[in-house]
Amino acid sequence: MKSGIYKLTNLINGKFYIGKSLDVESRKYSHYYTLRRNKHGNAYLQRAWNKYGEENFVFSIIELVGNNQLNIKELYYIDTLKPEYNIMKTLDKRLRMAQSSKDKLSKYQTNKHNSKPVFAKNILTQVITKYTCSSDVAKKLQLDAPSIRKVLKGKRTNVDNYTFSYDNTFPTNSLSKKIKKSVLVYDKSNNLLYTYKSQLKCSKDLKISYGFLHRLLKSGKLYKDIYYFRTTALS
Repeated sequence: MKSGIYKLTNLINGKFYIGKSLDVESRKYSHYYTLRRNKHGNAYLQRAWNKYGEENFVFSIIELVGNNQLNIKELYYIDTLKPEYNIMKTLDKRLRMAQSSKDKLSKYQTNKHNSKPVFAKNILTQVITKYTCSSDVAKKLQLDAPSIRKVLKGKRTNVDNYTFSYDNTFPTNSLSKKIKKSVLVYDKSNNLLYTYKSQLKCSKDLKISYGFLHRLLKSGKLYKDIYYFRTTALS
């Protein structure tokens, strides 16, 4: 196996393509395989191959070099010889563009989710705690980070016993409606066992997370095969 820089030359017009490979001979067969099937990733080279025919192309090795020199040597030959069939005329430009895109994406994701401080309010105790970012909240409260971000975006009101905001103001409309509803607790024979003035009180007394209780109220499912819950608006 030989690593190096190669070129694929059009004998009719002298135009060529330059590339690198850890195994130049295998790379030659890879190019020919995809070109023969009209599936090559380089559209310029594929059109020329289709127009002039396989017999008018020749594969040759420019230089055999070590693995650690492949990128540098490919850049040198592309910049020096300026191959017409290379989509990007300089490898350096391609690498800069790729790295720039990665940097922008990384910066965007970091700023979007981790640059703003987040306030977390415990619905049961009403205690508000400030965290450095949403990831910090998720880690310290052991909550689902995507769910926290949904609260911050206004797509949901809470995660378990917590609600969140960037500016220390919290949603009150939909949440207060839930809080102002009494909760009726029945056994599986439909006998009323308890009445609570709020979901928060029920959640605290029965040691059920607020979010889980809310899901039980919506689904009407039994809890531990003993209780099921209903709500009724307080007068």
